[in-house]
Amino acid sequence: KHLYELEGTKVLKLVDLYPKVEFKKASEFIPDVKFETENLNDYKALIANTSINPFDFKEKLKMSVKIGGLDYEVGSGGVHAAIKGFHKSSSTTTISDFDVTSYYPSLILAYSIKPRHLSETFLDVYSQIVDDRKRANSDKDKFTADALKLVINSTFGKFNNIAWDDSGDVEYSSFLYDWTACLSITLYGQFFLLKLAEMLTLEGILVISANTDGITLKYSNDRRDDVLR
Repeated sequence: KHLYELEGTKVLKLVDLYPKVEFKKASEFIPDVKFETENLNDYKALIANTSINPFDFKEKLKMSVKIGGLDYEVGSGGVHAAIKGFHKSSSTTTISDFDVTSYYPSLILAYSIKPRHLSETFLDVYSQIVDDRKRANSDKDKFTADALKLVINSTFGKFNNIAWDDSGDVEYSSFLYDWTACLSITLYGQFFLLKLAEMLTLEGILVISANTDGITLKYSNDRRDDVLR
């Protein structure tokens, strides 16, 4: 059985790889994160019991959850929250932005997430590319580092690179396509960021805004060590 139909060297579509519609419980795609607050635990339980498929998971997983007094818009990956208004530091307070470097690539390697039809060799090769980019950055080889960054980030994008025709059949897809792998990565990232926001809020640190791979905080200067811990 061939995985793909080919026209020359171009992949046209998946063939007999995955069922056209797979029904999954979202619990398969979320990490074992322990929340402290009731509303976040309720959110986790609601997500875990949601039945999804490749066509509807983006809509079904859209919702809002409150941490402290801030509403976090969440979905099939990514977090969006912001306190409206103008914020500035002062002689006694600091505003800091924190971003996770290569968030999704790091999750792929940390949790061995890969398309189901590919072997562990995929993770070995991906890990080598990530290491090569780190080496290029260390050597100040910007051309190589930028090229490998494109490969690293676009690889994740290909996990959900698929198009359907008007009849609902696959028109084309990447050979890396696996919607379950894509969703695992984005939901892992989402849940870990929510956990971080909860921890900071419970410690009395003000979260000004949060997005897919970063968070902005406002805190008194004497709490800098607590924030960086």
